[in-house]
Amino acid sequence: MALSNTAQLCIPRKAILFEASLICGEGIRRIASGDAKASGMEEGLEMNKSFAVIVLAVGISGTAVTAYCQSGADTYKAKCQMCHAADGSGNTPAGKAMKALPLNSPDLIKASDEQLIAATTNGKGKMPAYATKLSAVEIKDIIIYVRTLQK
Repeated sequence: MALSNTAQLCIPRKAILFEASLICGEGIRRIASGDAKASGMEEGLEMNKSFAVIVLAVGISGTAVTAYCQSGADTYKAKCQMCHAADGSGNTPAGKAMKALPLNSPDLIKASDEQLIAATTNGKGKMPAYATKLSAVEIKDIIIYVRTLQK
């Protein structure tokens, strides 16, 4: 199961909602000012309503995705940042002592999500296992967040 594609959903939602609000905003402005009939918009009002419903659905699902990504960031900050650093560089006293690889190293970028999940769950090298400290969902959330640090 590839998780890295999900991480990409953390960014575009705002752009989609902004553009949708511009499109819907123009229709709402004309309706509010009474220009809908004069501008020939009465036929497009039903389409605008349908579009607004789609925008609302994207907004709700986007909020869930944002919360999903935020959850990974919060867990990373609480459990991983002490060794891997806020930027994933591993440039912390603990990271230097443990010789933590930077998260943007070629080896970690090449690693599959499953490999990173296994390393986090079971431990690898000097990195301790987190199977008893984090749920499987929290570990997956962290890996999604780590992929955003690798860009």
